Amino acid sequence: MIVSGGRNAGTGGPGGTGGHWSDPAPATGCCIVQPFGSFTPLSPQATEQTAYLRSDFPAGDPSSLCAESCYTPLVTASQVPAGTHFGEYKGEECPHFFCGPRFRGASPDGKHIVLESQSPVRLTETPNEGQHALYEWSEGSLQMVSLLPEGETNEHGGAVALGATLGQHNEDARHAVSNDGSRIVFTTASGEEHQEHLYLRDTTIGTTVRLDLPEGGAATGSQAPRYMTASADGARIFFLDEAGLTRASSPGGEDLYEYDVQAPAGSRLKDLSVDRTEAAGVANVIGASEDGSYVYFTAAGALAAGASPAGECGGNNPSPSDTLSCNLYVSHEGAIALVAGLSQQDYPDWEAVNLSHLTGRVSPNGRYLAFMSQRSLTGYDNEDVSSKSPGERLDEEVYLYDSGSSSHPPTLVCASCNPTGARPVGQEYHPSGSEQIDLVGADRVWQEDTWLAALVPPWTRFDGAEARYQSRYLSNDGRLFFDSHDPLAPQDVGGSWGVYEYEPPGVGSCTTAASGYSERAAGCQSLISSGTSGSESAFLDASETGGDVFFLTYQDLVPGDYNDTPHVYDAHECTAASPCSPVSPVASPPCESGDACKAAPNVQPAVFGAPPSATFSGRGNLAPAAPVVPKKVVAEKTTVKCKQGKARNKHGVCVAKSKRRKAKKSDQRSAKEGK
Repeated sequence: MIVSGGRNAGTGGPGGTGGHWSDPAPATGCCIVQPFGSFTPLSPQATEQTAYLRSDFPAGDPSSLCAESCYTPLVTASQVPAGTHFGEYKGEECPHFFCGPRFRGASPDGKHIVLESQSPVRLTETPNEGQHALYEWSEGSLQMVSLLPEGETNEHGGAVALGATLGQHNEDARHAVSNDGSRIVFTTASGEEHQEHLYLRDTTIGTTVRLDLPEGGAATGSQAPRYMTASADGARIFFLDEAGLTRASSPGGEDLYEYDVQAPAGSRLKDLSVDRTEAAGVANVIGASEDGSYVYFTAAGALAAGASPAGECGGNNPSPSDTLSCNLYVSHEGAIALVAGLSQQDYPDWEAVNLSHLTGRVSPNGRYLAFMSQRSLTGYDNEDVSSKSPGERLDEEVYLYDSGSSSHPPTLVCASCNPTGARPVGQEYHPSGSEQIDLVGADRVWQEDTWLAALVPPWTRFDGAEARYQSRYLSNDGRLFFDSHDPLAPQDVGGSWGVYEYEPPGVGSCTTAASGYSERAAGCQSLISSGTSGSESAFLDASETGGDVFFLTYQDLVPGDYNDTPHVYDAHECTAASPCSPVSPVASPPCESGDACKAAPNVQPAVFGAPPSATFSGRGNLAPAAPVVPKKVVAEKTTVKCKQGKARNKHGVCVAKSKRRKAKKSDQRSAKEGK
């Protein structure tokens, strides 16, 4: 089963109700389901429209599949004050696409789920109304999350943060819920000026702190903060703000801030993008490591050695020329380094107005960053072979940045560039429904005039622009999976999109002497899909280590597949700890004629050339020698005859007499023939 949140994962429900796989699978398997349309209960406990927790393996045993009572309603009449109506409508039809408490985020194990309710009444015993409030569900109970810090009130004088949303308008909620569910980041409009602020709620001790509160008498502007991401434990929160929240902040433009919960009071807020001479102009955060020690972001300012001011960073007006538009940086424990200078042509890959457009990914440990660019960042000529004039069609390629270690300097390689140095064979992107791109481009984000030689998937959307899951195409050791239209391996002869793996030397089976090693890519490129299909194959997801790769294809790759619909396959790395399962034999259909019963010829693929036997010229096979009867056989026959009767005890005499008798008979036969 592919992880929930997979591509185009809409699902139907009973009575015409629909839903969405919304988050990574909890420990019991499957997902959070958000029904839409009119209320149709998915559980006997459901009383009004709400989100559900679906459990495939209630007992935690993967061999015991749930058969009944598989849906748990996250809000029921027994959890709210008596008489509370939370389903948002009383008639027979829902006036909106979604009604009732709506899923907004969850911890990876599914034990802590954040819901938003637009009900005009509270769902818990709080002193204020709970309109547009956030609640946390845990083990069947609810508690309000969107509570303001002590002493702070909203425009109505209450302590509830009205209009609260998880993360940043629900469109950027990366780690807005910590892995253990104890810390939740939310944004809300509060105060007389209705200005947005950013808050952190600690559900274990019941306190809320404001993250964008200026320190040291700073604050020069009034721009609302923009939440970006956080560490997995929620202790380090990263956001953008134009207000100049510290004395070291840039004189203008948005800066990147880190709020460290574990730092001493008064020094928890830090500006990571200080540029004292000009505005930093931070545009977006691509991602961060799980512990928050690495943060990758784009900015217009020159913040590190080798960087040049990029002017305006962002915007949706791509330039036809390969000009600098944004600098890509990494901040590691306060030190900033330049990764690459990006161009305006590939702004959808890194500007990312929301997660559903973002394609870059940071490895969990933060050492590696994979991203896309139409700019030639390593010297490879990425102009498509179909270009008729210089610079007409520049193909997107996939790049891998290694921030380095104590024994390895930082490097940037083009993981998808053709190992032969030939210009790429790309394809022009078209939106969903195009006959040219189906599996690969069904939910992608580029403009129609974008040319792609290779790509990595963006975050998986589940409702419009909202996304909660990013496919694991990059692991901690730099193992990278991507789709390529350009054939990078000799076996790739289908002429369509294929799924590839890139490994740095020393990872897996990759060495500089390996057959798939490319000096141009400084690593090994290997084909995961078959490469022989004329239709697309597309990467879906991978396990944490990359030992299992899930991909889509129309091709039948195992016995038993005989239809033309897309299949999901698992390319498994066979090891002693996790061996490959034997393939079950499948009986061939009965043949109806003599020709049909003949075995199909085993033709060698053309890519390997003609077989040696077809091109051999010489003397041919030697004539076989006359067969020689082994002496052992003659001796055995003789011995058997002389053991019969009285000759058993006179073996030697028996043999001698036998020879004389045979010789005498031979002489007599010759004499007769002479007459």
